Amino acid sequence: GKVEGETFGESTYILYEADSPTEEDGAPFLLVYLHGMDNSYLTEPDMTSFSQRFGRRLVCLVPRNPGDTTDGRRFIWGLGFTKAQNRNNCGFIFGEWCQEYLDALCGLVRTTAENVGAERVVAVGYSAGGFGVLQLGSHAPDLFDAVVLGAGHGHGTLQGESTGFGGPQPESGRIFQSFLAEHAPRLAAVPALVAIHAMRDTVSSYADMEAIVQAVQAQGGRCELAQVPDDKANADAGGKRKKSKSGHGYYQFSMLGDSAEHILYGRLRRLW
Repeated sequence: GKVEGETFGESTYILYEADSPTEEDGAPFLLVYLHGMDNSYLTEPDMTSFSQRFGRRLVCLVPRNPGDTTDGRRFIWGLGFTKAQNRNNCGFIFGEWCQEYLDALCGLVRTTAENVGAERVVAVGYSAGGFGVLQLGSHAPDLFDAVVLGAGHGHGTLQGESTGFGGPQPESGRIFQSFLAEHAPRLAAVPALVAIHAMRDTVSSYADMEAIVQAVQAQGGRCELAQVPDDKANADAGGKRKKSKSGHGYYQFSMLGDSAEHILYGRLRRLW
């Protein structure tokens, strides 16, 4: 199907049901999965792994990030930006919110949850998808039982231009602080929020994510920061001859592998 609206580019979605780890006919969880900038859909093996980790039948709603508009705006989920705003890859700093998209996507999630009789709704995203699930959780905190983000980021940054995806300071920092002031109280209303991050990550700032978690906690939110060990920050590279040194490759390690039990699922059960 399509997420319908006039102010954003085409955003399709696919609805899957993952193989269940049990024969029980209980109500499923609805997993809303937002991809990163690679635009990849959730694979069937990954869906099965998520189902096994949650120990429940899963219905998976997997949208695709909005495409470009006719006037050239691009998107990181509900944040749109022009070519000028994206100069030096700073769209995530200087972009502007597209409320219509967030309304439409959250409306789709709500309708889907009702149609499948979901017991819980969990939003999961990695990298830019992590930013996306923060947007969803803030936009409709009553809709989600948990928000899980790996290697994510916020709107704006504390980083300077010389580090990773930093930006001009102090303007980028002011935008980030405004993001915290507006969104942390709303994210604190989500029953459980787990942010997974590696200190070695050179693509998404650990310091930014730590500040987001602390801001949500300061508002009384049930929120935890799960730190990925330095030697596992590139774990997803596996046996590749040229391993990435970005510190941004821990999706499988932190969300799907045996190690995810300690990093993610044990925390979720404790928060729930």
